[in-house]
Amino acid sequence: MKHRLSAEERAALLRQHLDDGVPLTRTSGQAGIPLRTLQRWTAGFRAGGSVEALGRQPRSDRGNHSLPPEIVGAIEGLALRRPAPTIAFIHRRICDVALDRGIPAPGYTTVRAVVAAIDPGLRTIALEGDAAYRDRFELVYRRTTSRANEQWQCDHTELDIEIVDAAGARARRG
Repeated sequence: MKHRLSAEERAALLRQHLDDGVPLTRTSGQAGIPLRTLQRWTAGFRAGGSVEALGRQPRSDRGNHSLPPEIVGAIEGLALRRPAPTIAFIHRRICDVALDRGIPAPGYTTVRAVVAAIDPGLRTIALEGDAAYRDRFELVYRRTTSRANEQWQCDHTELDIEIVDAAGARARRG
């Protein structure tokens, strides 16, 4: 079967077996779904007791990797070099390091995930410098000056202006 069945479609297939007594082998042949899959769905439905129990469950190890800490550190160290290397370059270097240490080389996707997980602030400091970090991540811009009136700051808020002439007449602008 080329597309994945929804929980409702799975329940409809199982109802043929559970309600109407159709053997799972016949349902398997008609639907083109392996018998073992139907048996697993049936057990899950009976254990969960609802259609939601037939939905796809996320992997329990999603987002985790089993890389040794020294390999993760090496990936992060390479990613924070200046100029920023490509993921392909990092992957090739890490594969060489892993081969030298006798451990399995991580896949390209795993290397990319480790690089993507690096704190954006750390990446900014390492690759662009302190000034870029301040501009991007500090909430309040702190500037120091060496003498008075060296730096001015203003906003673009339009203010109402009231003009009073010598006779005391008032004109309002704004």
